[in-house]
Amino acid sequence: MIKQIVVGSVVFLGSSLLVGCGVNGNLTATPTGNGTYQVNGTVHTSGTPSKRSTTASRSTPASPSLSYVTYHNRIWGYSLSVPQTFIASASPEDGGGLSWSSGSVNIVVYGQYSNATGHTLTVASVLRTMDNQKHPSYQVHGSNWLVVSGTHGSQIYYIKEFIGSTKTDVLSISYPVADKNHWQSMVSAVSLSFKPGSLGSSSSKGVPVFSSTDLEDMYAVLLCRFVGPIIPPSIFERHTQKWAPRVSLAMLAAVPASERPLDRSLIAAIIRMRAMLQPAGEGQTGHEIKTLLTHLPFFQQRQYSTPAGGGRYWWPVNNHWPQWVPPDTA
Repeated sequence: MIKQIVVGSVVFLGSSLLVGCGVNGNLTATPTGNGTYQVNGTVHTSGTPSKRSTTASRSTPASPSLSYVTYHNRIWGYSLSVPQTFIASASPEDGGGLSWSSGSVNIVVYGQYSNATGHTLTVASVLRTMDNQKHPSYQVHGSNWLVVSGTHGSQIYYIKEFIGSTKTDVLSISYPVADKNHWQSMVSAVSLSFKPGSLGSSSSKGVPVFSSTDLEDMYAVLLCRFVGPIIPPSIFERHTQKWAPRVSLAMLAAVPASERPLDRSLIAAIIRMRAMLQPAGEGQTGHEIKTLLTHLPFFQQRQYSTPAGGGRYWWPVNNHWPQWVPPDTA
């Protein structure tokens, strides 16, 4: 019997690799530089391989070098880096999270309100729940974060949470127990890259803190009023009517630095258009307001024309208006 053997991470050489077999042929062993050897060659074998041979050939290789891409959730503010080759799922309607997968490996991240279940979450309460439901074999925590890990069936689970007075950001990774050595470095890289958004309320008392998508919704609704009889969904009309008067640049103190440039432009435009809608409002014309922003994430520009006039306005891509997220208020 002739077999081609290529072993990437072994410490047994020559006949020691195939104890219990009759072995002859040509083998070469090249050092890899990390204490192991790359073994190549053609061997003639007879007999039955021993358990030692089977165990060595099934050893799990180390995790390969991976390239990562950064995902930033605009609604909750958290960010993390995930392997570029992983496949992302469709984002849920509320925009709260996303998941990626590669075979039996899954990465899930999402934000939630700390009182979504009727009581406010704390590090201690989450750890008690984890102990009762998941029985982790490893846990560590700080004042506003925790990490737990364990096994469930044939899968290893790893959970990291940042818990605040208002919001909680959660990262969950699962992968096969059999491939533990293969994926450990990936889990570590993703976990270290996971950064929470703002977990508490605004530091400016009484000032609502809107997500960027909420600001985009209000801006688009107000702009439609200037262009012509363009009617957004009634629910966004109601949200805009209720909340646009309370939009203020003061909220920027509670916004991550990376989001401030867009939020500042949106807030300034909303304030100007809000003034124009007042009966005695004077200032910029509708055309000037429409050109304040030349780019709006998740929206596309459209043209409205009539014999009496028209103009450009912003409308959500695929007619999908982002889910409204109630603002934080100190």
